[in-house]
Amino acid sequence: MAAGTFDACWVETWPESEHVAPLLTLPVAGGSDVEGEQLVPMVRQLNPTAGTSFDAADRLANLPTLPLTAAAVVLAVATGLVLVRARRLELASALHAGIDKASLLVQLAVETLVWTVTACALVLPVVWWAAAAGNPDPAWSAFYPALRTTGLAVVGVLVATLVVGALTQEKHLFRYFKHR
Repeated sequence: MAAGTFDACWVETWPESEHVAPLLTLPVAGGSDVEGEQLVPMVRQLNPTAGTSFDAADRLANLPTLPLTAAAVVLAVATGLVLVRARRLELASALHAGIDKASLLVQLAVETLVWTVTACALVLPVVWWAAAAGNPDPAWSAFYPALRTTGLAVVGVLVATLVVGALTQEKHLFRYFKHR
């Protein structure tokens, strides 16, 4: 156990609380310094270059998430492109068998929505838990960027699926068969 008087007391607290600063002045022993002046306890910020308060919601709202969101959308578009392109022989064969293009596109959209909604249903609760665990602020401010990115990725994969599906043509059936 520490004994004696000390000239500094450092406190690190998370989440930030206004109740900590008054507690720092309680254990100060009265007295005077060498020149006879009264010692006055002083509470000040340890690192004055970092600001005096921390607003997590503001920091999360202003994070530069655009590059990560763009990367997620590009990855989703590439996934949609690859998944439909791998099935182009099947799609051209369905067109050759008499299925109209609109019905084929509806089928592709429904199939894509089934696996993307399933993926979202599995991933988003985990992301919500990560945003809420140990976070004293509302979890929504940490969860919203992930939700926005996920929504844009779902739209991107759906658009890519429909575009590549629309570009698949029956007249290329034999070329698709040859290159499978």
